[in-house]
Amino acid sequence: MASLSTSINLKGAMLLSKYKIWLKNLLLLFLTCIFIIIICELLLSLFIWRIDNQIEPNSPKARIYGWAPYPKAKMKMRPPDSPRNFYFKTNSQGWKDVEHSRGKRPGVFRILIIGDSHTYGFVPLEETYHRRLEKILRARIGREIEVIGVGVCGWGTDQELEFLQREGLDYQPDLVICQFSENDLVDITIPDESKPTSADRQEKRFKYTIKDGALHKIKFSQLEGGIIDDIKTWVKRSALYYEINLLKFHLKQRTSKGDRSDRENFLSKIRLFYQFLNPQSPKSTEAAQNYTMIMNSWMVWEKLAVEMQNLCDKQGIKFMIFSESADSSLRKWHVDNGWIFSVENKDFITIGGDTVEVDLDLINNRLNEICRRNNIEVIPAVREYDRFTSDRHHSSLGNLHMAEDIADYLLSRPWWETDLEKIEVINSKSGTKTK
Repeated sequence: MASLSTSINLKGAMLLSKYKIWLKNLLLLFLTCIFIIIICELLLSLFIWRIDNQIEPNSPKARIYGWAPYPKAKMKMRPPDSPRNFYFKTNSQGWKDVEHSRGKRPGVFRILIIGDSHTYGFVPLEETYHRRLEKILRARIGREIEVIGVGVCGWGTDQELEFLQREGLDYQPDLVICQFSENDLVDITIPDESKPTSADRQEKRFKYTIKDGALHKIKFSQLEGGIIDDIKTWVKRSALYYEINLLKFHLKQRTSKGDRSDRENFLSKIRLFYQFLNPQSPKSTEAAQNYTMIMNSWMVWEKLAVEMQNLCDKQGIKFMIFSESADSSLRKWHVDNGWIFSVENKDFITIGGDTVEVDLDLINNRLNEICRRNNIEVIPAVREYDRFTSDRHHSSLGNLHMAEDIADYLLSRPWWETDLEKIEVINSKSGTKTK
C-alpha cells in the first residue's frame, strides 16, 4: 500500500515537473515572440517609409478631426505622373510642413493656410504652394514672412474650422487663407448617418447643420475610449500593423479579377462630381433629385466661412478664400482626359449612355457670390494651375502658379504696406533685423 502511494506521488511529481517545464517553455516562447515583435517594430520604424495615405484615422489628432497625418512620420509619395517616389517627414504636429512655433517672433508677418489635399500637395514639400509663397514674398519685399501650411487630404471646411478654433489661432497669424475645392461641398455632408460606420470617411467626430438659421454642431460618440480601445488604437498605429495591412493589400490586388469594379466606382464619383456642378441639368434626373441637398451644402459652407471670418475679425486677423479650381486648368484636364466635349460653346459629359450639360464655372461663381455677400475677400486666379495628367491635383508648376497668384494679390492690397510699416516699428523696438 505504501509502495502504491509512493508510486502515485512520484507520478504526480513527474507530471507537476512536466507541467512546470511546459509552462516555462510557453512563457519563454511568449516572451520571445514579444521580443521579436518589438525588434521588428523598432526596425520598421527606423527604416520603413510609410506610403502616403489620404485618410489616417489612427493618428493622435484623429480623435479630434476624424483623421490626420502622424507627427514626425517618415512618408513616401509617388507623384501621379512619375515612376519615382519622393520622401518627406511631417512636422511635430503631423502637418506636411516645416516646424513652426506656436508663438510668433516679433516683427514677423505670419500667414496661415488651411486646406485639403491641394494644400497638402502631391509634390515634394518645398514645391508646395505654401512653401513657395513664403519664398516669393520674402524675395519680393525683403522682409521676414512666415507661411504655415496645414493641408490634410480629405478634410472639409468643417474640419478646417475646427482646426482654426482649436489650434490655428494659437499660431497668432496676421492673415488666414482658407483653400476651397469643389469637393468641400461633398465633404461637409459626411458622415452620412444612413451609411454603415465602415463607409469611407465615416470616422469624422462631428458634423455641422443649419438649425433655426444658425450653424449647429452635432457631436458623434467617440470611436475610441477606455484601455482596451487605446491598446487597439496603439496597435493600429504601429509600423508592423501598417506593413501587414500593406501586404494584404498587395495580395488582394494580385488576386483581383480585374479593374472593372474600380472603373465603375470611378465613374460614379465623376457622376457625383458633375451633379454638384450642374444640379439643374434637365438631362440628369439624379442631379435634380439632389438639388435640395446641394443647396443645403452651400448654406452650411457659407455659415462655416462666415464663422471663420468672425473668429479672425475678433482678433484683428485678415481672412481670405482661395479656390484651387478657379482657373481654366480643371476644364482643360477634363477635356484632355476625354470626360468633356463641347458643342456650340456648351460643355457636355457622357457617362453610361447619359449626356449631361455641365457648367464648370457654376461653383466658383456661386462661391464668389457668397463671399461678396459676406465681405470675404477671394484671391483671384490669373494664371493656369497646371495639373498632373492622370490626376486632377496640381503639378509642381501648378503649385508655383498658385503661389505667384496669391503673392501678386497680397502685394496689391492697400493694407499690405501699412502692415509692413507696423512690422518695421515692431522690429525697431525689439531690435530684430528684417531678412
